[in-house]
Amino acid sequence: MDNRKKRNATPPLPIPGIVRVTTLKILGVTLTNGLSASSHIREIITNCAQTLHALRVLQCHGLPGDAVQTVYRATVVAKLLYACCAWSGFITASDRNGLTRFSAVASVVASVHWTYHPSTN
Repeated sequence: MDNRKKRNATPPLPIPGIVRVTTLKILGVTLTNGLSASSHIREIITNCAQTLHALRVLQCHGLPGDAVQTVYRATVVAKLLYACCAWSGFITASDRNGLTRFSAVASVVASVHWTYHPSTN
């Protein structure tokens, strides 16, 4: 049990000409002033959903299944995994659930659902 008094951290005095912000994007990872990565997770899922839609369009226009999977790994998976070691400790359970739901849907879209049956003439 921790019996020490909790100290309220007071932010430093504002410096003239410098605006205090509530979010900061460092090397592509968005953190809030409370060290939460929820906004980063929402941004990643939104961006990857747009990429996934583009993959669906390419798939409908005849892009082969192997190429869809390659583009999926190069874009969606790369975006999801970028700096995950840095932000994974700052996500909530709902963020983790959102990532799990998105990755389940995305893996279904990126997989090849049809099989080629050559005619037996």
